[in-house]
Amino acid sequence: MENNVLEQSTPEFKLLDSTQASVENRIVWLEAKIADLKFICDNLNPYGEIDSTLKDRLNTHQIYDFYDPFTITNKLLVSLEDSIEELHRLKDIPLD
Repeated sequence: MENNVLEQSTPEFKLLDSTQASVENRIVWLEAKIADLKFICDNLNPYGEIDSTLKDRLNTHQIYDFYDPFTITNKLLVSLEDSIEELHRLKDIPLD
């Protein structure tokens, strides 16, 4: 019985707790990122004038070229797809 208590207080046990917290934080962050990317996709016309609010949001996703509609769309979709795939992996949700 005492041995179990000692094992639970080892740095390895704390590392597991910390890793789990990091995974949970990453999941929350990815969910917010996906929601923001979906918002941008719903509100962006890459062929028209992009307002400053959307430009700021695009900047947060490392999209700085606002003059090529193909580049904007491609970067948005790749970032969205990568984020969704990572979220599925972290949640152990099958993609098919």
